[in-house]
Amino acid sequence: MIEAAFTPKQKAEREQLVLFSTYEIDSIGRHLVENLPTEPEWLFMRSMVLRILELNSVAMSVTGGDDERKTADMRRVVEGLT
Repeated sequence: MIEAAFTPKQKAEREQLVLFSTYEIDSIGRHLVENLPTEPEWLFMRSMVLRILELNSVAMSVTGGDDERKTADMRRVVEGLT
């Protein structure tokens, strides 16, 4: 595997992009959860959106520097144990 060498400025820009991406994923997911119909055929879609939000919260915590959130708690989210 080739490891790319980025300048500190490039690395900061890339980290900012991923963080902004996770914020937008969160915004879209929350909009969907609040606005999807509640009929039984939509329940699967709602559960998928909720799962995306859970996984995205882990990415947001790591890239956003949330050092208060425990790694074990994030692992449980990723493994689907919460």
